[in-house]
Amino acid sequence: MGAIIRSRTVLLVRTALVLMGVIVNLLAALQHTRFVHRLRKGAWSPNHGPGSGVAVAIGARAGRHAVTNVSSSSSLNVNESAPANR
Repeated sequence: MGAIIRSRTVLLVRTALVLMGVIVNLLAALQHTRFVHRLRKGAWSPNHGPGSGVAVAIGARAGRHAVTNVSSSSSLNVNESAPANR
């Protein structure tokens, strides 16, 4: 029963990470559109830094690393506890 809960948890976390990736990409597209608009208007300033994009990228990478470790350890537990089919 524990293996089923772990696999559901991994599925939910992976789904959340995919959704977070989609949201980040949509926000990046919006930010890029605004940036291009400012460039065309001549209102761009070099003082605008990367904003929260760097923090989001580091957080997403850390989350992916954590899920990969949880996934590999839970799949080992599932295989070890599963009865052999005969």
